Amino acid sequence: MTRFAQLTSFTRALGPWSTGDGTLQQRLERAVQSIIERDAWDTAHPLPPDRVLARTLGVSRTTVIGAYEALASRELIERRHGSGTYLRERRPVRSSAPRDLSSVRLAMQFPGGGDEASGALAVGSMPALDPWVRDALTRAQKSMGSHLRSHGMSPAGLLELRERIATYLSDGAMASRPEEVLVTGGSQMAIALVAQLYLKPGAVVLVEEPAYLGALDVFEQCGARLEGVPVTPQGIDQDALARAVERLRPQLIYFSSTGQNPTGAVMPLASRRRLARLLDQWQVPALEDLALAELVIDLDRPPPPVASFTTRAPIWIAGSVSKLFWSGLRIGWLRAHRSLIDTAARLRLISDMGSSPMQQLAAQFLIEDMDEARKQRRAELRKRRTLLQAELVRQLPTWRWQEPAAGMCLWVDTGEAHTHALTQIAARHGLMLLPGNTFCLGDGGHSHLRLAFGAVEPAIREAISRLGKAWHSYRGRSAQLHAAV
Repeated sequence: MTRFAQLTSFTRALGPWSTGDGTLQQRLERAVQSIIERDAWDTAHPLPPDRVLARTLGVSRTTVIGAYEALASRELIERRHGSGTYLRERRPVRSSAPRDLSSVRLAMQFPGGGDEASGALAVGSMPALDPWVRDALTRAQKSMGSHLRSHGMSPAGLLELRERIATYLSDGAMASRPEEVLVTGGSQMAIALVAQLYLKPGAVVLVEEPAYLGALDVFEQCGARLEGVPVTPQGIDQDALARAVERLRPQLIYFSSTGQNPTGAVMPLASRRRLARLLDQWQVPALEDLALAELVIDLDRPPPPVASFTTRAPIWIAGSVSKLFWSGLRIGWLRAHRSLIDTAARLRLISDMGSSPMQQLAAQFLIEDMDEARKQRRAELRKRRTLLQAELVRQLPTWRWQEPAAGMCLWVDTGEAHTHALTQIAARHGLMLLPGNTFCLGDGGHSHLRLAFGAVEPAIREAISRLGKAWHSYRGRSAQLHAAV
């Protein structure tokens, strides 16, 4: 592992360390101790040097030295003269808690209310779409009678909802039957089910890069070996993908054809047909993530899925009503060949007996209004996309990005080497940010941020104001550190 890759891995493991109680030194000390307790660092690798870590995190060297010395005094690390700082071989007994996944750790920091601006640029979700969500929940409540007289469990999903999803997919050029649909607890569960079906420790997954961080977490938790394939403005680089398939013989390919997260790219029709032919040829299981497909901004409706052009490829589609209507409505789906759906349904039974009937009924009613709802969201997203870009041009004119065609995020290049440090300083200004390396493998994404524009407009304006202040603070501190070096 290169020194830069080690630094990337270490700062990613630290997470949003600068939030919480105590001095910066105490917060950093706790974060490093958490890495030790999670067994998230190899004792053979040194910890980042004081000066390098200070520059990366945007703090003084004294803060890092103080945290390291405090840990050394407790015999958690050792300072080896001339060779660096290392974890001690004898570590505290490991907690039985699960691995601290990056998306979970970040989500735990998001406020649920009150200060809307604090999470406005980090949370890729929008408030509930009224009146549709409110009306659908009311209708669902009134329709619960027959379900209350039964056990209420439907591991594959309510038949009425699966019929509605199949019709919706068929109308979008993906001919489908209810038995080819499995209802899930959001698209995140859909990704997890497919991963569990195909991935064992060491299995190779080809993922677009940058990629949806929730998918990266799922694949890593399965012990898979992730290999990145670059994303272009037209979606995943198919030439690079072909080379990777030939070289690595993957067990799974993961991509998003519409509303790629975090770039917002939409794959052109000709590219969809070409990728479908390649998938038919390779016969490698593939997962097409369409969770953000309904959030097309510059089109009236999403293009046909890549899966609709395949003839024999083992391909899955993951979809959701959560992004279009409301993230609090945790209903998604998988669409695949019936034999694959049956296998996924049996796997779901191990941990979950099915989604809430009331939420499924609400989703069924909402899908009926998909076209009109998409029209309203499209107008909202256009307005907020314009606002965010105008505010960035005004306050941070050196930053660069490509306007997204779908989704609700900008993938912004700040031109700086370590946006992780900026995220820590922003937290002290009351602003959560997602650094680019969260969405990448290895050394990628360090100069990027993913900035969401799903929040209400006053929250976006206030968030950009805080971001501008954090940026100026970061640049001032960075100049001081460089002068000190």
